[in-house]
Amino acid sequence: MAAVVDSTAVESQPQVHEPDIEIGQTGQVGKRKCRLSREYKVDLFGIDLSVQSIAFQEQDKVVSACASTAIWSSLHALKWRDVRAIHSCSEITLNAINHIDGSTNSFPNKELTNKQILRCLDVEGLRHHSEDLKKQKLSEDDFLATVMGHIDSHLPLLVMGSVSKVTDEGTLEDYDAGHAVCILGYKVDSDSVVYVHDDRLGPYARAKLVKLKKYDPNASAEDWALGLQRMIEDTDQWMEPHELIVPEFLAMPTDTKARLPFFYAHYTGQKIASAFAGLVSPLAVSSTEPKIQAQTFEEITYAVKLRSISEIRQEIRTQIAPAEYLDLSTGASFQIGADDLDSWQRDKITFLTSSFARLQWEVQFFYGSVEAFRVFIDASDIPQGNAVSFIYVDNIFLSTPLLTIFATHGSYVEERAAPVHFYQSFLARLRDREETLEEYLDDTYGPLRAPIKLKEQEFLDGKISTNPTRQVLRDPQRKKLAELHGRFAEEKVIYLIWAVAHDGALLIGEEIYLEIGGVEEPCGHPSITKFRPARIAGELWKVDGGWVINPMSGRYSGDYDEAIKFMDNSLEKFRLFFPYDTFDLETLPPKSRHLASVAWNAGIKVNG
Repeated sequence: MAAVVDSTAVESQPQVHEPDIEIGQTGQVGKRKCRLSREYKVDLFGIDLSVQSIAFQEQDKVVSACASTAIWSSLHALKWRDVRAIHSCSEITLNAINHIDGSTNSFPNKELTNKQILRCLDVEGLRHHSEDLKKQKLSEDDFLATVMGHIDSHLPLLVMGSVSKVTDEGTLEDYDAGHAVCILGYKVDSDSVVYVHDDRLGPYARAKLVKLKKYDPNASAEDWALGLQRMIEDTDQWMEPHELIVPEFLAMPTDTKARLPFFYAHYTGQKIASAFAGLVSPLAVSSTEPKIQAQTFEEITYAVKLRSISEIRQEIRTQIAPAEYLDLSTGASFQIGADDLDSWQRDKITFLTSSFARLQWEVQFFYGSVEAFRVFIDASDIPQGNAVSFIYVDNIFLSTPLLTIFATHGSYVEERAAPVHFYQSFLARLRDREETLEEYLDDTYGPLRAPIKLKEQEFLDGKISTNPTRQVLRDPQRKKLAELHGRFAEEKVIYLIWAVAHDGALLIGEEIYLEIGGVEEPCGHPSITKFRPARIAGELWKVDGGWVINPMSGRYSGDYDEAIKFMDNSLEKFRLFFPYDTFDLETLPPKSRHLASVAWNAGIKVNG
């Protein structure tokens, strides 16, 4: 393991750097430099230390050749893998050579075939995406984008290829042997560089992307290779490559649920970016407005990474849409309309409360250098599927016109070959504005709200407290409300609680009391919603001749701007569900709050 020891800690060289976002040669936006590492806990002379690195082993021809050590390093780079559970290089070799028909590999070790490498990843319980670069040529830009997308997702890459020595004359001398390395980082500046664990050269070895024609006159102008470099002694300068690896096979180990490879997300971003450029040019020419004719449209760029839905939600949950957009290039300030802000908030809540696959390819789009919107692609989908799961707006001011252009003018012509992108799914997601059940419920009973908090008595022994009087109603009832539960019919029960569930069901129950520290405490609306997101909620009070309802639920109904509209609709729902009862809205301010306060101060329950 590459490390430098001082008196307090052990640090790997080079460290992982995450500087400001810049646009690379690939058209994909990413960090200028990123190298993977993980924390290893070590003990030195009884002192607890930590190492930030990725484990490395030198070449061992007895039990493992380059491919086995490359696989071993790649397993260490997967952050969810337990270090102690990772097989040794000799075990990796045995796993690779077993179960392969006609396999003749044995100790002393010879190089592993591509099939054996993939077999080893299968044994490790990983999904792998692979590309045979001999059959399917990959451009230099696409290769670099692939590296960036995987490294930003904290996923290593395995590269197998032929190795040649660069002679003093600048020509190639073929070693007549294959070689495998593990890519663990990249750097994009004047040069495009990847960092590899090479069991001959060391950890984080530098490999520059070079044109092969410079060294081989017979190569085409598009051919490229990885040029391994050494640093000039006592300087920070790098020598010209002393060896070239011409990639022939690429394997990317990943989570078993990531069925869709990176290329589908990458080419979706590429297609959207190129389609935008094709759409805005004729729009500017054909527009009758001088402002549009004179406008110079920025380029759309993008960044791709694989993320878990929980990580995405945690980030988006705290995101707040600014009510004002400041154009840094001109200093102009633009106000965001209240309707646009409300729409964005509803979309945010929809995203947070909807079901998604655990892994999503996130394609983050930038307009200029500003985050505009994201396209999420279900990584567990299939290439033939409708994989775009959500379009999330980061910047209302920038994204609204961009997405409107796509929704209004975007088109897709069926390709003869199966497409390797989801542009059609992207357009369908934008245009699919037929009102869904969820949108109807949002507009009728309010967008979903998560309860603000959970009281101690509502969460006993690590479980949500169960309300035995809870009733879930999805259809009109042929009886009175009091007949739903024995408690509701008791004369002394004058107070119930209600809520509209996420699916539109009507939830009704009594506010039960549970003992905490010798004192009985009330369990409110979370006891009938089971602490799930719900819509408008409130109280039911028995009065002469029927019932009155109000929106008194601080944890669900506290911030609805259209509470009166939602209460009117809820009243109609009660009347529809219980035609034999009489319901009305309680006059505001409600007497119920006063009655409840009096009962609370007197140390008694509202219901007897």
